[in-house]
Amino acid sequence: MPTSRRPAPLKILTCLSLCLPLLLTNPAPAASDDMTRALAALFGIALIGTMINDRQNNQTDYAAVPTRPLPKRVQRKQLPSQCLRQVDGFGGQTRMLSGRCLDRHYAFARNLPARCSLRIQGFDRVQRGYSLPCLRQHGYKVARS
Repeated sequence: MPTSRRPAPLKILTCLSLCLPLLLTNPAPAASDDMTRALAALFGIALIGTMINDRQNNQTDYAAVPTRPLPKRVQRKQLPSQCLRQVDGFGGQTRMLSGRCLDRHYAFARNLPARCSLRIQGFDRVQRGYSLPCLRQHGYKVARS
């Protein structure tokens, strides 16, 4: 809930109550115009200073906004982190997203780009899945677990 402060009228009233008696007194006749102008200038500077100070101090405090679930169009680009695998193949270790896991845990698995699909020949079997760098290039991200 924003908080607002309005001390400006109080400050202006204080400035007026301090400067008004000085303006209404009648000093020597020759210096009267000079004194009035000087006091008016001081009053104007004080008024401008209080206005600037109020504007700088008038910052509102915002309450924390409750988080909402991501929209469907953004959720489509969030891949489940539980499907991330590190596979040992003949070419070394490769990080990929398991195709079988994505079919089970990702509703939009059929819409993934076909050019990102991988088939890695391991020591004991063939792993099918999707290349992580390729999916990132197409705008997909692995969700944080």
